[in-house]
Amino acid sequence: MKESITNHGIKKLTNLTSLNLSQNSRIENTGIKKLTNLTSLCLPSNNRISNGVLEKLTKLTSLDLLQNYLITNEGIRHLYNLTSLNLSHNIVITNQGTSKLTELTHINLSFNNNITNEGYQIVCDRSKENY
Repeated sequence: MKESITNHGIKKLTNLTSLNLSQNSRIENTGIKKLTNLTSLCLPSNNRISNGVLEKLTKLTSLDLLQNYLITNEGIRHLYNLTSLNLSHNIVITNQGTSKLTELTHINLSFNNNITNEGYQIVCDRSKENY
């Protein structure tokens, strides 16, 4: 019987730039914390990856948090390079988490009631300051 990839196996893939851990039940923070070249990370319905590991993934430009309830404002607020963010069905990220993400060009807010006009007005104003 073949085994699924584990933390031990994935952490050796340090050249990865894109990783999809949708509905992951095996890979945890320790498995991806050294994957600092990641620019795209998909964590839909993921119940293993939490805030702490995102601090090391500063090259991320795309992050998918569809139905992800472990990543909070604290986890994303320092990801200044994000251009794409999926917060569909996400009930934990609020204006506070997105207020410094001034590079965003694409955001999915379907079924998300936590991000308001006020929250994105701040982002828009800061984006204009950068240009």
